[in-house]
Amino acid sequence: MVKYINEITREFGIEHHTLRNWEEKGYLGVVERDFTHGRMYDEEQVEKIKTIQDVVLKQRDKGMKRTDFKEVERVLLDKFGGMVEARPKNIPATPAVFENMVLKMEKQEKQIQDLQQLILDLTKATKGLPQQENIMTKEQAEQLHSRLTGENKEMKEEMKLLKEKLDIAVDYIQKQENEEKKGFWKRLFG
Repeated sequence: MVKYINEITREFGIEHHTLRNWEEKGYLGVVERDFTHGRMYDEEQVEKIKTIQDVVLKQRDKGMKRTDFKEVERVLLDKFGGMVEARPKNIPATPAVFENMVLKMEKQEKQIQDLQQLILDLTKATKGLPQQENIMTKEQAEQLHSRLTGENKEMKEEMKLLKEKLDIAVDYIQKQENEEKKGFWKRLFG
């Protein structure tokens, strides 16, 4: 179930700018937008928001005035897995963006396959019927099928390229994380 930003702010008592800050830090993944209601959060993102809010409230109860985001990242990593890290400035997209793109492309590929199957089924069903002007000819169906097959191949190639880019981005982020783990003197002198 999708929830809009206004529902989330009312339900959890969180300010809009706080949600946007968490989004910028990469804690919520890619947030879809609706032209009418603005930002939309899926069930997993709502669960992440609840988790972050719980961590922040526990820190406040302990008397902390500022949020310790390292603890937030640790809790998110423990609960949801994967990398939880702010987006580096020199990488145009995060791994989550690539993953969402791959999921969307897989969904489109499935839709193309369903349409191809529908065309084949319709072609078989109309084979014995008298031809009318409105009905697709066998030639047109074959052209459409070959075009869809070509588009399917292009999408697979695009997905392969995106996966390669995603792997490069993940390697870069992991290197950055390993660099951050080094001590001060180790970073200075190798």
